[in-house]
Amino acid sequence: MSILDPEWLKNAADKKWLIGVSGGRDSIALLHACATDPNLTESNKLVICHVNHRLRGEESDADEMMVRKIAAHYRLPISVHSVEVSEIAVKEKISIELAAREARHNAFSMACAEYHCDAVILAHHADDQAETVLFNLLRGSAGLRGMQKITYLTDNDLTIVRPILHIRRAEIDQYILEHELSFLEDLTNAEPFAVRNRLRNEAIP
Repeated sequence: MSILDPEWLKNAADKKWLIGVSGGRDSIALLHACATDPNLTESNKLVICHVNHRLRGEESDADEMMVRKIAAHYRLPISVHSVEVSEIAVKEKISIELAAREARHNAFSMACAEYHCDAVILAHHADDQAETVLFNLLRGSAGLRGMQKITYLTDNDLTIVRPILHIRRAEIDQYILEHELSFLEDLTNAEPFAVRNRLRNEAIP
């Protein structure tokens, strides 16, 4: 079972990719799929990037440690960024979610420049897409627009690619079981403080 977009894979070997890995099931599945695909296992095609948001104390540090170990397992270079997201949110008077997203984008941009990567690949999937469309519809500012397979962020000079956007969460769960992959569950995903959490856990079901 392959979860990678076959259209993306056609030209993936021609570029160098930064993989955003949080340690959660989605990014772990994406990393395994990329790190074991013959199109991408040639020399120096993949770099892991992990952002420690410093939001969950020891759990955040455990995520970082796990991703470092996984990088060593796959023998891939890793770029780790530690950011005090809560302090940024207070200082800039923005939400934790927005501060965390900006921190990730800044980290991805710096890592791409450092390792000469063409783009960052992220593990957004079809269920994330459904949440995004619903979120935008409720917000009333973007209609039914959702995430794109490829997005360019001018502020960060960053290209984001989503090669499993067509895959459902259930298929990712199946992939995780099939390959016996270990991952860490972010318990804050079940808390109702964030709008997306309420959409994921309450509205969509």
